[in-house]
Amino acid sequence: LTNNEVISASCLKYLSYYCWYLVEFIAVYELFYSILKTLHAHNSSWLEGTKGHIGIPNVISIIRIALALCVPHIYALQSFGQESNTVASIVLGLALATDAIDGYLARSTNQTTKAGKALDPLGDKLIFYPVAVGFYFATGKQFIRPLEVIPAELTYTAAILIILRDALIILWFFLYGKNYSQGVSAGYADKIRTIILSTWLVSTALAITIPETSLGIAMIWISWGSLLLAGIISPFSFVIDICRVVKIKKKQSYANSKKSP
Repeated sequence: LTNNEVISASCLKYLSYYCWYLVEFIAVYELFYSILKTLHAHNSSWLEGTKGHIGIPNVISIIRIALALCVPHIYALQSFGQESNTVASIVLGLALATDAIDGYLARSTNQTTKAGKALDPLGDKLIFYPVAVGFYFATGKQFIRPLEVIPAELTYTAAILIILRDALIILWFFLYGKNYSQGVSAGYADKIRTIILSTWLVSTALAITIPETSLGIAMIWISWGSLLLAGIISPFSFVIDICRVVKIKKKQSYANSKKSP
């Protein structure tokens, strides 16, 4: 092949990946859009704050999920050659940047919905876990450690605590979440944990993208430290969140009893 033919083949390959990710983005967006509309059709309380419309805050939440779900594929397959980690990190940064926007818009425009309260933490999980899998493949199937003398078991223990906390929360809400008619928004403990996990995502992305620089080396330490901290906080976050939602349920029950004759 001539140089021009090689360049054309590379451009065609990258164009096909761009088209694939565009289709993936649209498919994920349409899926969540349809789910929210279906939920509202069965129970009007899901989109009560937006009068049955999806609402801009929920649209932003769906866009964040659709963007983030493209990231692990780029990391794992190195779709764009040497620039793959950079491209994936930029897309991840765009997704994370919208995290605070949807909640702010919902509160400032009075468009807080039950769907939004469920979509926000779900979106965090759909970003964290798939991207973590992408990191796993991009780093040679291992977690980042700043020093080889640090036991790998310590990192794996932190990861297990993070996963276990989320699994227990999901199980708890699967069993008892239907008792909360207006949904339950994230509490301060969960928000702090989310910030720490977002720090892990950003620092790991930078550590993978610019590993040989001073900033990249610093990010390796921050990545490991934030993952360890998230693991330590996770059990406490679980207990605090369960106590909080039980308290909310008691308040709802009390308010309902005051309304009843």
